[in-house]
Amino acid sequence: MPIWLTIVTACIGSAGFFAFIQFLITRHDNKKGQMAEIQNKLHKLEKDSIRTQLLVLMSDYPEDKQQIMMLGEYYFDELKSNWYMTGIFQNYLERYNIPTPPWFKNVS
Repeated sequence: MPIWLTIVTACIGSAGFFAFIQFLITRHDNKKGQMAEIQNKLHKLEKDSIRTQLLVLMSDYPEDKQQIMMLGEYYFDELKSNWYMTGIFQNYLERYNIPTPPWFKNVS
């Protein structure tokens, strides 16, 4: 086999190999980006769900202070959420004479 044919075959083969490697890396990066987007949406969904549960408890079961405080701590402290619930939760605390918990002082 002539040397030039060997060189051309090697170049074409290595170009194909590197194209395949680039394809695999790009595919991995795209999946990684999609997973980050899914994680963000799940985090937002969790916040929305906890906020809804907190609103329902405060509206329908205001005397269940232990559960409301537990959900409030999770929502405000652990999830770092405070969208429009800060004022509503503050009003709940005042209405039922509940001292402001330490984890809520950082929010308001």
